[in-house]
This record gives sequence, C-alpha cells and structure tokens, in this order.
Amino acid sequence: LVTLLYYQNTKAQLRQDIRERLRDAVAIGAQQLDSAAHAQLTDPSQEGNSTYLQLKKSLQTIRDSGTNIEFVYTMRPDAQGNIIFVVDAEESEEDISHLGDIYSDPGPTLATNFANMAQPMVEEDFYTDEWGAHISGYAPFYAPDGRREGILGMDISAADILAREQQILQRSL
Repeated sequence: LVTLLYYQNTKAQLRQDIRERLRDAVAIGAQQLDSAAHAQLTDPSQEGNSTYLQLKKSLQTIRDSGTNIEFVYTMRPDAQGNIIFVVDAEESEEDISHLGDIYSDPGPTLATNFANMAQPMVEEDFYTDEWGAHISGYAPFYAPDGRREGILGMDISAADILAREQQILQRSL
C-alpha cells in the first residue's frame, strides 16, 4: 500500500512538473517570435519563402533548446474560425503541417480556448491526434499593435513521460 501511494504521488508530481515546465517553455518561446513576420504569412504559396524559413528556423531553435520537446508550431484562426497551421519546425515530410493546413483534431484545451486564449495553457492529460500521443502547451503571441497574431504550440511525446513513469514504478517496486 505504501509503495502504491508513493508511486501514485510521484507520478502525479511528475506530470504536474512536466506541465509547468511546458507552460514556461511555450510562454518563453512565444516571446521569441517575430509577430510582424508571422503576420505576412497568409497564403500556402508563401511556404518556403525567406520569411517562412526565418520563422521555421526560430521554431527549430526553440524546439532544440528544450528537453523532450518533439513538435513546435504556430497556429491562427482562418476566416471561418478553423484552427490553421502557419509555421511548423518539423523537417520530416510525414510529420510537417503546411501553411494553411486545418488542424481538424485539436486537444480539448486548445479546442475550448483557442478563440480567446490570452495566457499560456497546457493540456491536462495526453491526447492523441494524427501525429501521436502528446501533452501539448500553447501560448499566444501578439503583434506590435496588441492584436493577437497567433498561438505557439509545443508537444512532448507521451512515450517519453510514460517511460519516466515506468522507471519510477520499477524503483518503487
């Protein structure tokens, strides 16, 4: 019973620590984005231009600076209110989200709060979409005039977290 309680408490604390670290990382990352350059990207044909590539490089730097961060990307609403991807740090053609792609299966926190998000948020638990199981964090970033330009998203793979939980269970046992 003591072992079970220890494991459950440690697992809950681990997930809370990961959510807090992810919230901090996405909030700091959002401050690093060039919102004026991001605002220029409005058409899929712009993917690959110098502005897009500059922002992609910034996202890759953010991704590579953190521990266990798998995906980093930006989003904004389209004219119909859909969540669309703008820039994705991913290099793999099978995993990249292209400029203008609709995010049809967002996590519950993003889906509920996207339209009015004004502060960093993290999904409460894992969710699965076409890119796998993750826990995701989001932070708005703003244009110089104060208008929200977009949302930065970061994902940590559920497999990384579950592996750490497995290590805790083994130590507990």
